[in-house]
Amino acid sequence: MCGETPKSIRFGAFLAAFPIRLPGKSREFAPRTVFNDAFFKRGVLATAFVNLREGIISMKNNVSKLLALFSVLLLVACVGCGGRSQVHGKVVFSDGSPLTYGTLVFTNDSTICKGDIQDDGTFKMRTFKPGDGVPPGTYKVYLTNTLQFGSSGQTVKTGGGDNEAGFEMIGVASNTIPTEYCNPDLSPFPQVTVKGSIKNLELKIEASAPETAPTDAPAE
Repeated sequence: MCGETPKSIRFGAFLAAFPIRLPGKSREFAPRTVFNDAFFKRGVLATAFVNLREGIISMKNNVSKLLALFSVLLLVACVGCGGRSQVHGKVVFSDGSPLTYGTLVFTNDSTICKGDIQDDGTFKMRTFKPGDGVPPGTYKVYLTNTLQFGSSGQTVKTGGGDNEAGFEMIGVASNTIPTEYCNPDLSPFPQVTVKGSIKNLELKIEASAPETAPTDAPAE
């Protein structure tokens, strides 16, 4: 329809091009004074009606497309969120005492999930934000953020008088658990397959819990 002159307008133009002689009249009568105006008006109305109809059809099609796109996006969002499962558990040493620091990590080719280990050894895994769970899949399991800093027993003072301040120097950082547990390819933790919620996953470090954080005695 676009770019094409409506048939009613073309017909009106055709009539206007050929004057006719009316019976009993001595002059030619130009149809445009009667026919052309009428047909032109009809053509304009017909064109407006067709354009309105096509506009409504186009609007319906666009609305349908938008609704379809929204449905797809909603489905993807629901699959992405609803497909995750809650994974809770505890990390302990071989003597049963809890690991009280660090971060537990689940990883595979497409996803990394983390859970901060609390003072009682418990953790709750997350993908993007706390509480959103873990997508289905099989994961390697390892630890990170397990370095501990002991106290050096030394204090450094700065300033003087009212501006004097003291700072305790930290000791050398030390990993108090076997280092293989911090490597996803070497970790002795078994792989975890998530198909649904896991509420009491226990992961055991085959080593005794450290008695205290490492310290460095000051040199005499």
